[in-house]
Amino acid sequence: MKLTTATRVAIALVLCAAVASCGGASRDGGDASAPTTAAAALGGAQFTGPGSPGTIYVVVKPGTSPVADLYRVRGALPSARRLTKGANVSLVTARGGAVVVSYAPGSGGDRVAALNLRGTSVLPGRPVDDFGQTPALSGDGRVAYGQPQYTDAGDDAGARVYVARVDGGGQRVAYSARYQLSLGWTSRDELAIARYEGNRIVVNPRGPHRRTIDPGLDKIYTFQSNARGDMWAVGADTVAVIRKGGKARRFKTAWVPVSWSPDGRSILVVTDHRLGLMAPGDGAVREIGQVRNGRIAYATYAR
Repeated sequence: MKLTTATRVAIALVLCAAVASCGGASRDGGDASAPTTAAAALGGAQFTGPGSPGTIYVVVKPGTSPVADLYRVRGALPSARRLTKGANVSLVTARGGAVVVSYAPGSGGDRVAALNLRGTSVLPGRPVDDFGQTPALSGDGRVAYGQPQYTDAGDDAGARVYVARVDGGGQRVAYSARYQLSLGWTSRDELAIARYEGNRIVVNPRGPHRRTIDPGLDKIYTFQSNARGDMWAVGADTVAVIRKGGKARRFKTAWVPVSWSPDGRSILVVTDHRLGLMAPGDGAVREIGQVRNGRIAYATYAR
């Protein structure tokens, strides 16, 4: 089956569907803990466009490199700063002043770490786990992340979801499954999971107040809630937006949602080379910028 851009990007957000590393091996020998540099320097990606108020973190594969790095945009996109070089970042989540990434230095698998935004090197930062993918920060300062599981023969054996503090302390297994899944938090900081290509989101999957959310999609690849209680979910070229206490609205679109805006009134969306803001009421998108000499792998607002 040939996948569209929207579906490919959305699939990249789940637990990597039984591959050992979202990022893979670093081929350029770059230093993952390199100091912050200008975006256009060292062969990095170049950003154009008016941007948007607030801070956006963008994961980009510059040029023809298979290795993705992290950029920070404050306001206009040409102000983008390259935060890593050769770090092989696969996903970033930013909330409450903390920024957590999954990345694969060298030829190893993905690990989870909180960035050191006050030093000259953002990585290795504060390690959360030496093996983990798809981190998601809650409003109360916890980070959930996944660990793919394998049989002794190396076959897919499902996934395990961990929850820990941003400093790596208090780690516990929150959920285990024999299938791949995506994860996130509700507006009340409840853990939520969705089976890969399933059609339901399960809140408090192991808690006494377990409940399900049906966004009306045949398949769910990823989802996210905002502080207002609204949620979006991504299917195959279809986005569902569920307002608090309301029914789901669904839009056909080539754009892929990646993050609510800090005020919860719009949704940051991406394609391979463009960033935009989607209106949750009707799915209309206003483009805010483009990335040249690179392909967008992921992005998020700092909420």
